[in-house]
Amino acid sequence: MKNEMMHPADKLVLVMNRVYSNRMTSTSGGNLSIIDEKGDIWITPGGYDKGALTRADIMCVKADGTVDGPHAPSMELPFHRSVYEMRPDIKTVFHAHPPALITFSLVRKIPHVALIPEIQQLCGRIGMAPYAVPGSTKLGEYISGKFKDGCQTVELENHGICIGTDDIFKSYRIFETLENFAKIELNALRLGSVDSKNCFSSGTALFPAYGTFSRTEPTAEECAVRRELIEYIHRACRQHLFTGALGVYSAALSDGSFVITPEAGDREYIEAQDLVLVMEGRSEEGKVPADSAYFHSLVYKQHRDIKAVTSSLPPNIGAFTICSTVFDPKLIPETYMMLVDIKTLSRAEFFAAPEKAASLLQKSCPALIVKNTCLVTIGTTIVKAFDRMEVADYAAESVIAARALGDIVHISGGDVVDLDKAFNLK
Repeated sequence: MKNEMMHPADKLVLVMNRVYSNRMTSTSGGNLSIIDEKGDIWITPGGYDKGALTRADIMCVKADGTVDGPHAPSMELPFHRSVYEMRPDIKTVFHAHPPALITFSLVRKIPHVALIPEIQQLCGRIGMAPYAVPGSTKLGEYISGKFKDGCQTVELENHGICIGTDDIFKSYRIFETLENFAKIELNALRLGSVDSKNCFSSGTALFPAYGTFSRTEPTAEECAVRRELIEYIHRACRQHLFTGALGVYSAALSDGSFVITPEAGDREYIEAQDLVLVMEGRSEEGKVPADSAYFHSLVYKQHRDIKAVTSSLPPNIGAFTICSTVFDPKLIPETYMMLVDIKTLSRAEFFAAPEKAASLLQKSCPALIVKNTCLVTIGTTIVKAFDRMEVADYAAESVIAARALGDIVHISGGDVVDLDKAFNLK
């Protein structure tokens, strides 16, 4: 989606509606603002229904202090203004009360984003602002002080989260990613202990970079694949399997090339033309494929029957990437039939030997859990790769919930043999 020409009021409405529809704030909660080139602050109204905002409801607080609009500005205007004064590079302030991050704020802890380096890189340094009365000058001082220290994300004690960047869509991606990770960490703690020994970060690219090529007119096959891939990428966002910032989907073409999500761009807004064609170790000129494109290419090279690959970090199966508990798919027949002998790899194994990791993916092992990284699924069609991703997260959700009832009883070894034979799973 091209948003450069959007008016600040339209941006605020679009993003706040997205926050509300994804149940990351309540009807009256949260406030967003944008400061324009004249120093005017466009801000959501105070106490107004966040699920029914229109551009006419957005307030404009001019640089001279006058206010335009039909409502009162958010009572949190003082801390928005304070952040802008403290950090001229910040052009938008984003504040909301998403459930998982509220949970962390209640115990005054910051999510351990270093457990997944890509999330830490996206979210940047996170600070904790002391509690103060909402709308007070003191709260503004506490929050802006953390931004002055170099944070771009600030957790508020017993309150919520505040993000300041140069673009409201970037702020949303950080917000959504951080809330998703908070769910992952909470789910991991419900499963057992959080495991950080496999975590590492790198200051350089983990996979080789691609050269480029000047592309020709797309074939009918490529156009069809792009259209279907976009349908399932958008569905993955609606099902909370992808976030705007995280989630990779690719599909192979008959000539050995494949189409994949771009590295940048919001997954919920990308369109068919934004996808990147990768061919013989090069990507189409003017576009950057997702970092994991190299691994996807190895899967297609080694397994000609595989036609689609996903890399994702959903909130439930994602918990198994950072905890010591091993995911066992022998739960119900359908889960086992879809995931069979899903394997778990360390992050180091995955990045140090991607060829070996790719070789594991086959009929009897159609998914990988990569510690501190992601879930990988494959399929002979685009929909089958999606189905496995969805089944894995649904099954993980049931496992996490079952902890409240007692010990899980898995399908017996004999029953597993019967399933293997009946459905030719191995």
